Amino acid sequence: MNHLMVDLETMGNKPAAPIVTIGAVFFDPQTGDLGAEFYVAVNLASAMDQGATPDGDTILW
Repeated sequence: MNHLMVDLETMGNKPAAPIVTIGAVFFDPQTGDLGAEFYVAVNLASAMDQGATPDGDTILW
């Protein structure tokens, strides 16, 4: 499998929004089969220490 889908979950929709999770999975678009997966939660405090700014409206949504 050489197709990779990546998903980032953020606390906003602006460039400075902190990324809070990163997920990825290899897949075969012809069959729908899934391969190796990856998932990690990013520490929100450490992202904010680097200048990330959460958006209140996104959090409420």
